[in-house]
Amino acid sequence: MAFIILNESFEKVATYGLMPNMIFYLMKDYHLDATTGTTIILLWSATSNALAMGMILLRLIVMVPETKPPPFCNPSDGSCKSASAAQLALLFSSFGLTSIGACCIRPCSIAFGADQLTKKDDPKNEGLLQSFFNWFYVFTRVFTIFALTVIVYILRTIWAGNWVLQYLQFSCSLLLYSS
Repeated sequence: MAFIILNESFEKVATYGLMPNMIFYLMKDYHLDATTGTTIILLWSATSNALAMGMILLRLIVMVPETKPPPFCNPSDGSCKSASAAQLALLFSSFGLTSIGACCIRPCSIAFGADQLTKKDDPKNEGLLQSFFNWFYVFTRVFTIFALTVIVYILRTIWAGNWVLQYLQFSCSLLLYSS
């Protein structure tokens, strides 16, 4: 039971810890304006949710310099080169895969947990299920708040390790889900 709750919690940390910092990444590395970047993040979070391939592809995009525009940008003289269509397609593909993956995990976690507790001949079943739902939502919300505060702070102040941290959180979620 704890595996199901922790899996969902780590997934929340990985997803929601990534989204707030992605706007800065799009503005800094892809030279997009704030409105375009915010629209992209909105569309990503709206469809959000194929985690493994999306997170791996996103990690590769960050590591491979050819997948983003040149890093040198001086907005005052107009020397900023925006991302090419292929670079944006690769980035959007990683967002799409992340969304599909999370859609496969999120609706199933609570159903798997409830199925483990369903015992038709047990009169205490209703109270047990109610307790599971309460703990499930408490953990997912606490980890979401953790992701939106602590993880975002770490990612904003320690830029070097931010993608590794997200990848490790996702890996923990994947390991818990597969065990």
